[in-house]
Amino acid sequence: MPEVIIPTQQGGMPAYVARPSGEGPWPGVIVIHDIFGMTTDQKQHADWLADQGYLAIAPNLFYWAGKIKCVRSVFSQLTAREGRSF
Repeated sequence: MPEVIIPTQQGGMPAYVARPSGEGPWPGVIVIHDIFGMTTDQKQHADWLADQGYLAIAPNLFYWAGKIKCVRSVFSQLTAREGRSF
């Protein structure tokens, strides 16, 4: 399934969409990546969920900066208990 762009205040966030076969409506699932960001595994999980009958979307939450910068930013915001990630 193709990648889509989700408009956000920080620009377009790429996301992978896996759609089940047949006619909808389907239940939906958001597939969140781990600390390594968007990987083939995340897309494979979305595909597996689609095979099970779920519409799955896997957004790249690190789209706005490199992985290291994003991870540092997330941990800083969580420690401060404020910010976009918190």
